[in-house]
Amino acid sequence: DIAARDLYDSRERYVYLFDRTRSLSLHLFEHVHGESRDRGQAMVDLSELYERNGFRVAGRELPDYLPLFLEFAATRPPSEARDLVAQPLDILGALAERLRRRDSLYAAAFEALEEFANVPADAGEVRALLQEPDDDPGDLAAIDRVWEETAVTFGPAAAPGDPMP
Repeated sequence: DIAARDLYDSRERYVYLFDRTRSLSLHLFEHVHGESRDRGQAMVDLSELYERNGFRVAGRELPDYLPLFLEFAATRPPSEARDLVAQPLDILGALAERLRRRDSLYAAAFEALEEFANVPADAGEVRALLQEPDDDPGDLAAIDRVWEETAVTFGPAAAPGDPMP
């Protein structure tokens, strides 16, 4: 399907799904930590795992980016790779289900990862992840709201109750 399409159409479909749809984000920790401080520590831990195993990340990709994580897993012995892929299996299962609901051919890739892990995802955890809203990549106003940055203020009006005005 991808090869039969125009290259730009294939890229646009990919971006539409994975870059403009937060609920289909390929950044694994976003699904469990969101933008909390815990996500930062989880990324530090994952980066350290990569480094301990001689895996160097070229470029500026975040360590929890699924293709990067899978590239690392591919460098490990098969049993270790299975264990690694099994760790975010609940997230992968939720992504597979969201993609199936959209009739996306990309669901097959996530189903293959579930099969490779050779253990079932926790159905309760997958259900919990699926309770999160599934955003619409066509709703540009919603995308703007999600990515809108909070204004930074300094001085006496900085933050109510701030002991250091």
